[in-house]
Amino acid sequence: MYYSRPELVPDDKGRVLPVMTDEYLSVALLDSVNNAIRGIATWEYVGRLLAMVEGLTDKAKRPLILQELTNVCHMEYRRAQGSMYAKAKAKLEHTDRKTTYVPFAAKATSSTDDRVQRRREKEKTRPLGAIYDITAAPHPPEITITEPPQHVKVKTSTAAVFAILFSRGEARGSVAWTDFEAALADLGFSVTPKGGSIYTFNPPESMSASPITLHRPHASEIEGYKLLIFARRLSRVYGWNAQTFEIA
Repeated sequence: MYYSRPELVPDDKGRVLPVMTDEYLSVALLDSVNNAIRGIATWEYVGRLLAMVEGLTDKAKRPLILQELTNVCHMEYRRAQGSMYAKAKAKLEHTDRKTTYVPFAAKATSSTDDRVQRRREKEKTRPLGAIYDITAAPHPPEITITEPPQHVKVKTSTAAVFAILFSRGEARGSVAWTDFEAALADLGFSVTPKGGSIYTFNPPESMSASPITLHRPHASEIEGYKLLIFARRLSRVYGWNAQTFEIA
């Protein structure tokens, strides 16, 4: 007994070392032992699950074992993360206790009168026009296109369609989509469906203009604000207006 417990043997003056009991054990030691045992048990369980999955062909048992394996690995990951967080927190607290804070004298704040006086001195030394330097941006030169208005001879039905489109009155009426297609066909346009309600109207080569793509209304009637949209796009692309078309 005395060979395995040397603290029980008195020295030449009769003194003995204090008996090591649970009173002197630290909580950290118990936590370390607990974590080590939990880690060993967890990885032993993971090994058994892997051995069960290997070569298992039962479609009912395999998903259950894989789900259990996922849960155990996640639990072990969370435990390891918590242990690392606790170590980092203890290290930070230990470092923070060693940190010595040196107080610095606060800078003397200037009074309001001193700041106002300095601002006035800066305004006196600054040129008068430098405070608000407002320079009007140069306007780009306006480009005026002076082209003679074009007049196109069309049939009565075609002229009626464009008269409704380019009318400036409040009661414009409506234009059927088939009548609009017929009017453009009368001008030499070809129609190419693009899918759904999208149509592309290709002008004849004599116009030397780009094609225009329009959406057919759901009710196949061009009315209301749709008339304004169609008229504005035709005017912008081809330069048409109410005076462009004349009855042949």
